[in-house]
Amino acid sequence: MIATTAPYGDTPRPGPGKGPVGPFVRLLVRAGLFFVFLTACAQAAPLSTEVGNGPEHLLLTPRLELLEDSGRRSTVDAVRQARGWQPGHGQALSLGISHSAWWARLRLHNGAEKPLDCVLDTGSTQQDFVDWYVFDATGELVSHGRMGDRLPFGSRPIESRSLALPLHFDGGQTLDVYLRLDTHDGLFEILPLSISSRAAFFRQARSENILLSLFHGGVLVLVLFSLALLIFIHDTSIVLYTMYLLSFLLYSCVASGFDMMYLWPDKPFVHNVLTLGATSLCFVLANSLAINLLKPQKYISRWLWWIMRALIVLIIAGMIPLAFDKYTLAFDCTIVGVVLTLLHFGVALWLALRGVKGAGFMCAAFAALIAGVCLYYLQLLVVINVSTLTIGAMQLGACLQIMAFAVILALSLRRLAVEKTQAEAASQAKAAFLATMSHEIRTPMNAILGFARLSLRHAKDPRQRDRIGKILRAGQHLLGIINDILDFSKIDGGYIRLERIPFAPKALLEHLRDMLADKATGKGLTLLTEADDGLPEVLSGDPLRISQILLNYVNNAIKFSETGTIRVRLRTERGKGGVILLCGEVADQGIGIAPDRMEQLFQPFQQLDASISRRYGGTGLGLAICKELAEKMGGGVGVRSRPGEGSRFWFRVRVEPVAPGVRPLPLSEPAAVEPSWDSLAGRRVLLVEDDPLNQLIGRELLETAGMQVDLAEDGEQAVAKLEQAADGTYAVVLMDMMLPVLDGVSATRRLRRNPRFATLPIVAMTANTSPEDIRLCEQAGMNAHIAKPFEEAVLWRTLTRFLPPAPAADSQVARPDLFDPAVLQQLRELTTAERFEEVVRVLLADCEGCCRRMGEAVQHGDEAALGRAVHDLVSCAGNAGLNRVIELARSLREASRNGDRAKSAELSGRIDSVFRESRELLRTSFHLEGG
Repeated sequence: MIATTAPYGDTPRPGPGKGPVGPFVRLLVRAGLFFVFLTACAQAAPLSTEVGNGPEHLLLTPRLELLEDSGRRSTVDAVRQARGWQPGHGQALSLGISHSAWWARLRLHNGAEKPLDCVLDTGSTQQDFVDWYVFDATGELVSHGRMGDRLPFGSRPIESRSLALPLHFDGGQTLDVYLRLDTHDGLFEILPLSISSRAAFFRQARSENILLSLFHGGVLVLVLFSLALLIFIHDTSIVLYTMYLLSFLLYSCVASGFDMMYLWPDKPFVHNVLTLGATSLCFVLANSLAINLLKPQKYISRWLWWIMRALIVLIIAGMIPLAFDKYTLAFDCTIVGVVLTLLHFGVALWLALRGVKGAGFMCAAFAALIAGVCLYYLQLLVVINVSTLTIGAMQLGACLQIMAFAVILALSLRRLAVEKTQAEAASQAKAAFLATMSHEIRTPMNAILGFARLSLRHAKDPRQRDRIGKILRAGQHLLGIINDILDFSKIDGGYIRLERIPFAPKALLEHLRDMLADKATGKGLTLLTEADDGLPEVLSGDPLRISQILLNYVNNAIKFSETGTIRVRLRTERGKGGVILLCGEVADQGIGIAPDRMEQLFQPFQQLDASISRRYGGTGLGLAICKELAEKMGGGVGVRSRPGEGSRFWFRVRVEPVAPGVRPLPLSEPAAVEPSWDSLAGRRVLLVEDDPLNQLIGRELLETAGMQVDLAEDGEQAVAKLEQAADGTYAVVLMDMMLPVLDGVSATRRLRRNPRFATLPIVAMTANTSPEDIRLCEQAGMNAHIAKPFEEAVLWRTLTRFLPPAPAADSQVARPDLFDPAVLQQLRELTTAERFEEVVRVLLADCEGCCRRMGEAVQHGDEAALGRAVHDLVSCAGNAGLNRVIELARSLREASRNGDRAKSAELSGRIDSVFRESRELLRTSFHLEGG
């Protein structure tokens, strides 16, 4: 469709020379004049390009001519007559930086006889101004107009990304086209001028739009993936990478002209601001991402680090003039971006040579971008020729950099995942260490305090009782210090988990009064609690931690007060955003605090001064723990005080309202009660404990309540004893958590899988006291948790809850006061089932015979026969574990010796009835048939 012809124009023949010269001289003169004339004619008329009989697309840059308009005021008529036109060259027109206007001209000839519609495409989406003038062969102006990226998109003669104008040729028609190129800031875009048939132009434009849409879609997918990744991994590198992708996507849309077509067609100012703004932003984010990934400040000198940061600030500052339509400074700052990129490339190369992980990929990333940027700007500044590679060099370099950044980011995330795994392992190891230390410290403390209590109970000498009491108080003080240190370690390590459960705020005050009222009274203080009138009955929060703060405050108030009243108050108030805050205050009339000492109060390991620590003791951790707990619950702590007048400590924690009808969970167990000896005496308990000292303490303490104690040193032994024992042998199991062979939690799980032990009370009695440990016990199936060192009242209260008074005599359930299966259980473990059943039948038959002989002796008043019968019955019943029968038989012998025949007859009848009941319980427990 398009073909090129030779230059044309009016070329007059040169006339003969005149004067007295020789033939040779005249020939030289004629030749010179002819050459000058041809050159002048060539400059006066445009080059001619034939269209209509050649290819559908033809580059025009080599076929056009250029004229510089330094004054920027030349009219098209003056330009048509001007001399000094220069031929174009290369695949695209590149004028670089210039403050002149430039004219381009070309002559197009339709070599076909039929009309032809073509499109002259500048190939540029960002040239500021392009004025066109089209003349026919007679010199008449056919069309003219102005287009450019500083004009609305609707002003373009053809709605396309690039600046293009339509041309219509009649058959054989010739058109002269003049283009005036001007720029606002002196920076000309690259113009790969071409001409195509209209159909070919729109076909190519459609293909380019599809490819660009796919490219932008791919970048957008990367952006969405990065955003999704950011939801799960909160990392600054991912944020910067996502922002870099967005800035590159914006730059690509602006550079391709998509923004003018679809986003803001009537706002060319936005397009022009983003042209350089997006470029600068890409430089800033790329270098910021590199800094975040490589951390070069760890390896380079301080002055070089400050230079890199200063260059980033300079690039950001260079974007400000864009808002005032000043582009030259912004362009200069993009050159600064190139310098910064070169600097980063050098640093990355140096770090790669030093073996820093990821530095090699970073070096490749910056190398790709530097190559693309350099090629683009070198062609823009007319240093190298324009080509397809150089036109898309910056986008290609940025794409390669994005790929390299993705690899570096993947390596970084992998490293973070490994570090996170290691950190979690270290955290778990630390948590396990804290749990082990808690267990190892509390276990001997339980022995110390337990033996001190037992010794104090039996000590008669006042001096001895005083010394044992001091040991007990010192041990309790040491336990308090240990608890503070362990609590602070857990809070500091992030191992404290807060609960969100319904609770009654007023119950907190009642609990506090029950625990500390006696302590305050013993020091001559009055403890008053007050609930605000507007305090809700039920709130949702962590009552255990709130109570811990209150207890700490009140304990301090008691410690630092000698006289007066301690007032505790709870109220609620509204915080920012309408949240509910539970506010607590503890006011005392103690020693007070100097103003210059208040700031350090809530810091760990801080006391007011050394004399305070010597006089009152303490680690200085209590208030620090209160501060950490309150902040974790969305609140804070504080104090108001004056020396000698007392102090007012306060806290605020975030709580939530509850729905109407929600009942609060109990804050603690019921108040301490004395053990119900009727419900505990005679009951058999299995104590699972591996520490010998704690075994002694547990056995002696339980036996004081009349309980029978069996021991197991590990979980495996405990399971074996329970499985071999008859149903109802053990009333309760006291299980330690940390045991050899099989731990207490695993042993409990195994027992709960056996339907025989589904309802057997299993109580954790352990030095593992964290909320996580308590929750683990509950999940395993334990019924309660007693923390070591334990208080006797807590132990009795817990056992009483699971061991109600013995059932009535007609009940068919196990009754340790009637029958103790453990006695026969030992025999069962030593013999076969058949032999065991035979021995039991003989024992029961002997007991029955003794009961019959005893009744006959009572009836006949035969003292000697009664004595022999009672002796034989006690022996037989003892071998069978018939406890109640033994007790009644001994009472009968005593009544007989006292000559009380009526009581002897009554007891004889009761013995016979109790024996029958005990015999049935024995047969049921060991699954024996009657007979």
